Amino acid sequence: MNYIKKIEGDEKVQSAKICGLMSGLLDLRAYLTSDKFAIDTTVQTFDVLNRIDAAIKLANDLAFDQVLVNIQAERERSHVCPVCRIRWTAEEGCACRNSKAVRS
Repeated sequence: MNYIKKIEGDEKVQSAKICGLMSGLLDLRAYLTSDKFAIDTTVQTFDVLNRIDAAIKLANDLAFDQVLVNIQAERERSHVCPVCRIRWTAEEGCACRNSKAVRS
């Protein structure tokens, strides 16, 4: 995988994490501004921490899913050399320089 493709993949992973964290923060904000706290403004720290943990878990799950998508996309772009059985991409070429490599 070339450097630019790796950076693009990393960017997608970080974007997925940010999306998960933003979703969690919006959920936490909605919880703290709900009618539940209109009269009694005390908040249980445990409730807030649970929502923060849920946001972090969602962010990590989304990032992991994006990593899997990136891996699958890389595999779809790669080839397997019938001689050396090494996976390679069109940009890199096969290490054994076999010109009859086939798409995996």
